[in-house]
Amino acid sequence: MILGGLLDWVTWGKPFQSTIEYLRFNLIEKGSELWGVSSRSFYLQTMLATNGLALLALVLGFLAGLARTWPVALLTLLFLAIHSRSRTRNYVSSILHSRSSHLRRSGAGHPR
Repeated sequence: MILGGLLDWVTWGKPFQSTIEYLRFNLIEKGSELWGVSSRSFYLQTMLATNGLALLALVLGFLAGLARTWPVALLTLLFLAIHSRSRTRNYVSSILHSRSSHLRRSGAGHPR
């Protein structure tokens, strides 16, 4: 989490700014509604279609590491639960739009 804050500080100019922009865009401005929704099983279907048996190795590795990394696992599961409580929004499109709108507001990313 600290590394994420540091990365945002370097890339966005403020710690945790990408998270703030993500929440603002999706929860306050309801911007994610522009990209439509998918079924609750979207991520599972996509992972199975694109990864096949590699997904089994990922799940087994996740379970094997739980004893040492349960806080990270808990945060991951919480994130997934929040994002699948309703129909799934297109996360990548919404975060990219959030980033571009931040750049427009700050004047960054434009040649002078």
